[in-house]
Amino acid sequence: MTRPGYVDRNRLQSWADTRLSQSEFPRLVRRLILETTPGLVELGMPAGDGVAAGDWDGSVRTTQATAWVPEGLSVWELSTNSSPNTKADEDYSKRTSTPDGTPTTDCTYVEAILRPWTARATWATGKRSGNVWKDVKCLGLDDIETWLEAAPITWAWLSEELGLSPYGIRTGVSWWRNWAAQTNPVLTPAVVLAGRAGCAKGLEDLLASSGSVITIAGASSEEVCAFIAATAVDLDAEGQGQMLARVAFVDDLTTWRQLSASPRPLILVPRTPELAGEIPAGTVHHFCVPVMSDGDSDITLPAVNASEVTAALKRAGIADSDKAVELGRLARRSLTGLRRNLAVKAALHRPAWAGVSPSRNVRSVLLAGAWRDNAEGDRSILEVLTGTDYESFREGVAGIADDPGDPLAIRTGPSWHLVSAVDAWMLVAPGLTYDDLKRLEAIVELVLAEGDPALDLPRDQRWKAAIDGKTRRYSEDLRRGLAQSLALLGMYGASVSLSGGASGSDFANYLVRRLLEWASADGSGRAWQSLADILPLLAEAGPDAFLEAVGAATAGDAPLLGTMFQDGAEESGISSGGTPHSTLLWARECVSWSPDH
Repeated sequence: MTRPGYVDRNRLQSWADTRLSQSEFPRLVRRLILETTPGLVELGMPAGDGVAAGDWDGSVRTTQATAWVPEGLSVWELSTNSSPNTKADEDYSKRTSTPDGTPTTDCTYVEAILRPWTARATWATGKRSGNVWKDVKCLGLDDIETWLEAAPITWAWLSEELGLSPYGIRTGVSWWRNWAAQTNPVLTPAVVLAGRAGCAKGLEDLLASSGSVITIAGASSEEVCAFIAATAVDLDAEGQGQMLARVAFVDDLTTWRQLSASPRPLILVPRTPELAGEIPAGTVHHFCVPVMSDGDSDITLPAVNASEVTAALKRAGIADSDKAVELGRLARRSLTGLRRNLAVKAALHRPAWAGVSPSRNVRSVLLAGAWRDNAEGDRSILEVLTGTDYESFREGVAGIADDPGDPLAIRTGPSWHLVSAVDAWMLVAPGLTYDDLKRLEAIVELVLAEGDPALDLPRDQRWKAAIDGKTRRYSEDLRRGLAQSLALLGMYGASVSLSGGASGSDFANYLVRRLLEWASADGSGRAWQSLADILPLLAEAGPDAFLEAVGAATAGDAPLLGTMFQDGAEESGISSGGTPHSTLLWARECVSWSPDH
């Protein structure tokens, strides 16, 4: 069967003439076995520099037979010799025992030669007549071609290795190689899997079951794909190559349908929402679907572990210890940000929405951070930021939100949020203007300095605040989005210049001071309690202003912040209403992470 971009019989025969095929043919057969053999128990088949000299080329043990691999124990001789009958006789004559001592009468002998071998059936019949082995099988060029057609991932892999481009599909090896090589140094699986060993094991366990849909949530679709590929490459390095032999990243609908119809189990990753919407029911395949919301995902990727990334980068070639530590911290905030920092060609890694002069819509999305489509209050805030009506704004951001490769923001149900807030701030913050920050100041006072109506209810009834209509005008998404923006302005605001020599970081500290002055002006403590949900972010945004306000509010015989401690021995359980002091303590802990504080 001929398929554009794939190796055909003629190309396969030409490859057999190369010196490389002598060491790589065993790798091809090994991948074919891994992809197509159910009940595989043992597989020993060295390739490349590991090709054995003077020993069996391979041994396989399975519980089920296929058209190419016999049931039970089989021993293999592999060759690209242009005289197949002569080579097969030579191999057969020197093999009189099995590698592990199993009686030859309990083992099948397999001779596989990557050449046209028209006399192979006659050769096998003649050897069987000696009754030395349980059975004798032989495979020639045409058998290998047929085997490839039954193993679409390995077929695509060999095609990629020989410089072809199979349409609509990237194998796990190719996807990882391309993704990792875009940085200097080349990233290793240890970087992507740092602090994620549990997630990798969880994916491995899910793939061990029958076919299913596995949703994986991460900061971006690209990061989820990197996690899947890194897990497969890491397992292959440990001698467990089945995942890597079966995983493919697909971006074409026709190719997706062809692979979905394959009778042997594959691991397919859809690269577009259209493909994810065409996952068939009741198949043998595993479908690993990247998602942005972690609400109902099977696996949620945490931020990578900074110290593990630092160690991995040192092993990858970064000799400067301080630089490795700094990059490890950056990776924890944003793996995409790390890749941009190490990019071989940085311009190729800069998304279209992060131009030298980002549009007002882009800057507005950055400042809002998150919002809800169906909240009138949120819509009014976006209109203040953008200077246009909400419907026009939403149409204007459709392009940057729908970009499957590198979107700025995505929509999940009614909620919008930045794909990677840290990465977006690193890229867009230098483009913020004085007017942007003045608009931010106005909406911060509107949204964050809004009292919590739930506090009007007794503590044991606050759980039903939404039922009683005691809710804020602005959504929790927008509140946390704006508070997160303040924190990131404090972190990356040094690149934002204001009049009088002030920076964006200074402005973030100023806004936090204004908010906490508002809170401290309420002697009942309810304003501080209304800020409880975002206090850790405010502490990150303006640590100096936060510590000053906390110091003032804890002074005296009846400190204002005493109202935050509402624990009571007589109150417990789901209806107790909780106590806001826990987030106050968390906020102080966040500040204490900094050596300056």
